[in-house]
Amino acid sequence: MSEQPTTGRPVDHETLAEMLEQSLSEIPGVIRLEPTLKSTMTRIRSVSRRGMSKWTSPEAETASTGRDGIHIRIDNRVANLTIELATNISHSSVETAKVAQQVAVETIKRAGLFPGSVDVSILSIESRTQ
Repeated sequence: MSEQPTTGRPVDHETLAEMLEQSLSEIPGVIRLEPTLKSTMTRIRSVSRRGMSKWTSPEAETASTGRDGIHIRIDNRVANLTIELATNISHSSVETAKVAQQVAVETIKRAGLFPGSVDVSILSIESRTQ
């Protein structure tokens, strides 16, 4: 498998977050992307930075964003992720985390970016159906 991104022009961090949200939610065993205080604070910080960057550094090479269960930092086309999941007890959490990591790397490449670190944390294991 090539390490090169598959598209010529990379997507922005918000589009990547949407792509990841969709891809990760389709994995068997994933109940939801887990909302955390970190997610909320990252979202607030990224909105504040976007507003400030228009005035201070419009050509910045670093971007970050957060959604429930997804934290993204893009620096010079390298995407570093933290993914936080709630999983179904009927699926192996370890296998679900491995699949989530693989799906995230593939999604990053499809987005025209290079994968950096992709950390997956299982925050909850529940017996609910998907």
